[in-house]
Amino acid sequence: MARVIDQAIAYHPRDRYPTARTMLDTLQSIANPILPTQPLLTQPTVVSAPPPKLLSKLEQQNVEYISKYQDRYGLRYFNK
Repeated sequence: MARVIDQAIAYHPRDRYPTARTMLDTLQSIANPILPTQPLLTQPTVVSAPPPKLLSKLEQQNVEYISKYQDRYGLRYFNK
């Protein structure tokens, strides 16, 4: 790390990093010793379904009322 800083603040511009990207690449190679040709091993992403929605008492009463209405008048095709 000290070598990178020394080169970044060198007196002569010709002794400094030619671009910020070159300095960044050097810093990243120090921080991450994995070579770019090696695959990065990561944990698999786990996707889960959201938890079921809990209905409030009023919402539950509405669902029951609509179900009874649909049963009474034969309107079961209105599912939602």
